[in-house]
Amino acid sequence: MVLLDLELPDQGGFDTFFDARAAASDDVPIIVLTGSDLRPVVENSLRAHAANFLEKFDLDQEKLVKALQSATSGKRRQST
Repeated sequence: MVLLDLELPDQGGFDTFFDARAAASDDVPIIVLTGSDLRPVVENSLRAHAANFLEKFDLDQEKLVKALQSATSGKRRQST
């Protein structure tokens, strides 16, 4: 499992996601962590087969645990 921050100092955005996806096998879930404008990130993450996404500003232990459990059970979060 990968918990991936899309806002890294040396690389950011979906290049980071695609690099992680290329390095990991297809069955490794990637949870996207972001602090940017939510709607485009959610849509792009799910389109690119992220297992889930988390918002940095609203992250707590319960949400992290739920996302990890969801990713390991194979359930992807759906865009609303």
